Amino acid sequence: MTTWDAGVREARMRLARALIGPGATDRAIREAEKQALRTLDSIEADGRAGRDVEGPAKWEVLEELAGIARLRGQAQPEMERLVEAVIAAPPDPAARLADQIVQLLESSGDGSLVEGLPNEVASRLWEAAHDDERPDAVVQLAARLALARGHVTAASEVSRQRDSVASAGAELHAVSVVAAVLDLLAEGDTGAAEARLAEVGHLDREPSVVLADALLRYARGDLEGARRLAEDWSGAGDVGTVAVIALLRQAVDEADAAGIFKAARSAATRTVRHDPSSGEPVLLRAQVLLEAGVELELGRELLATAVTRLGSPYALPWWRVQDRARDDHRYTYFRVEVAAALENPGEIPGLAASFEATSLTTYAQDARLRELWGGAADDPDEALSLLRAAASDYRNADDMPAAVRCLRAVRDRDPDARSGLELVDALWAASFATTPEVGDKLVAEGLALMGALEGQHGPDAIGRASLVWGLLLARADAMAAADHPVRTSQRWRPLPHLLLAALLDTEASYTWAHLAWACVDADLQWPAAWSGRRALDLRPGDNWLIETRVVSETNWCGVLDDDLRDWLQQVPSDVAAPGWVATVQAYDLLVRELAPDAADLVPQMDFDAWWAREIRVQSLALGQSLSAAVRDLRDLVQEAERRGQLVDAAWYCLLDDPERGRVLAEEVDAGGERSPSAELRLAAIQIMTSAGTAGADRYAATLRRSRRPSRLVQESTIALPLLTLAQQDDEPLSVLRSLTDLARSLADDVERAPALTVELESQEAWCDDSELAALVRRLLDVADSGSPDDGAPPDLPWLPGAATVAAAWQALKP
Repeated sequence: MTTWDAGVREARMRLARALIGPGATDRAIREAEKQALRTLDSIEADGRAGRDVEGPAKWEVLEELAGIARLRGQAQPEMERLVEAVIAAPPDPAARLADQIVQLLESSGDGSLVEGLPNEVASRLWEAAHDDERPDAVVQLAARLALARGHVTAASEVSRQRDSVASAGAELHAVSVVAAVLDLLAEGDTGAAEARLAEVGHLDREPSVVLADALLRYARGDLEGARRLAEDWSGAGDVGTVAVIALLRQAVDEADAAGIFKAARSAATRTVRHDPSSGEPVLLRAQVLLEAGVELELGRELLATAVTRLGSPYALPWWRVQDRARDDHRYTYFRVEVAAALENPGEIPGLAASFEATSLTTYAQDARLRELWGGAADDPDEALSLLRAAASDYRNADDMPAAVRCLRAVRDRDPDARSGLELVDALWAASFATTPEVGDKLVAEGLALMGALEGQHGPDAIGRASLVWGLLLARADAMAAADHPVRTSQRWRPLPHLLLAALLDTEASYTWAHLAWACVDADLQWPAAWSGRRALDLRPGDNWLIETRVVSETNWCGVLDDDLRDWLQQVPSDVAAPGWVATVQAYDLLVRELAPDAADLVPQMDFDAWWAREIRVQSLALGQSLSAAVRDLRDLVQEAERRGQLVDAAWYCLLDDPERGRVLAEEVDAGGERSPSAELRLAAIQIMTSAGTAGADRYAATLRRSRRPSRLVQESTIALPLLTLAQQDDEPLSVLRSLTDLARSLADDVERAPALTVELESQEAWCDDSELAALVRRLLDVADSGSPDDGAPPDLPWLPGAATVAAAWQALKP
């Protein structure tokens, strides 16, 4: 700072004062403002640089700018400049400027000047009011502004530190009395609080008195009365706070509190809009979200913001009254969240000790409380129990990442085989609720951990270990198949584990269902249907088990029974996708030779899977015409070629481009693929594209070898009728009709409940690895007979979890 700089500032301010003398023009006023602002910028620049400021004081320049605003008739800018001047001024001029602001407020009358005051300016004034060296007028001004903005508790805080505030007018006297009333309410002495409040009963429109009256009603349980007072006032500021906490307390007694929480959320949002920079409204909004159990992550983010602005909220008058009045479990959960946000873990066990999971709280709230409690518990066994309970609750809340987090914490504390199995099970479940890339990593982690646990499982846990191995291997195969088609003969790895798990715990319905789905993937359709039936018999009415039965029965029998059709008709959309339901219903209609009804369902068949697209084409072609299906048909052929399913591509080409089908079939023949379904389709191509009876003989032989009802039903009602539609020559037509009759006759006679190994005998299902196929055959025989295998235990060292398979095999023996 130089003498020259100070002189420039003095000159600018003299010029500014001269320009705004009597009769000043608009141009002169603009120039005066320009000079004053330059002076202010210069002063603030020196202040930021830590240099001494000489010349005109900052408060003097601000007062001058307030005067310029007054000349223009701009009350709001005048108000802002005067408040800034009060903050910067020494005691004597600060007191004078504060009085000037009070006069300005009284002249405006409508409170708009206070509402328009920027929050950052109000906050700096509030800081100044807490400076003991500031004159009473500044403190009284801060209290008045706080009161005018609806911050009664802030005004009462000032009244506690300066006795002079109580004598500065009726409204500030009321604030002083209310401060004492709020203390009494926080102590639970509602009688004394009422008596003290009566002293200012004649000031019943003062915001501080309204607040105290509303909190008194709240403390006594008159929640409707408390809400009515608060809502009649304005719904904002500290009085508006009471409406929110009263609604939250009312929600405790409601079986369906959704409407009350909605009202509380609206009320809390109004308080935030009224004063967005304050911590209390944000705290209120966080409380509503957390207690309501909706948008919990947002609620925690808001809570973190609130405590950053407020610090601990425990001294707030409304908080103290609420804390004394409420002991319900929903509030307990919220208090634990607050303790966590304040980083006070030592407080959590005492708060949580009385908590019980009831209908008041959601699984997600229960889980979060138990996780925080487990992290703060001193007793190791208690911590493990709480973290396991939290993981279970998180699973029920469909928050698998959080469940995994809890079980990782369990394993960190107690790295035994039990905690490893629990973690792997959660990793498997979490892989369904994330991206394929993350899912792959979770499954890989689970497989690695299961490998590390081999040989550590006790007799009581070997069945569980078998189940987890099976689930992981099935999931790994499914995720691999999502990238590129995998032959069913390569998806047998999970079967020994899942068969052993089911046989070791025959009452576990979901284990049988998981086995059913794995058998579907391995193209063992009769074991799948058999397992699906056992699962549903153990737990009738379970939607997932019914879905399992629908799929496995369709794949084995071809048609559904009336109970399963009724379920498809009534199943909610959140249980089964409507497009999936429509597609399954269409297939059931096709095999019952009701193709026009199936075609009616096509507009609903938006399920985008290969088999679903096949059924769409079949429904259109059989229910309407080949021309109606041609666009979908060509898309299907292209998709089959892209997936490398040349047999399917060639077969569907017969309906639109037979020559292309013949060329593709030759490629398949050269590759040597010979599954029963491929044999049927290749034989059909031979019938349709070449003369002679070789194709028909090949087709008939494959049909006679089949022991799968669904294959025979599908050939007689869908496949052969489709080929008939595409054929116009008499001789092939005669062959196709004859084969249709044969397939129908065989379907009528085939056994519906044969030995579980029937598809292995008919070579309709097989595994590329003969040793694995032999093991699955032995286990299917055990399941069929109900008697253990007395032979030597399996020895497949290459199979993941081989030691677990061997141990489970031994466990099957009496």
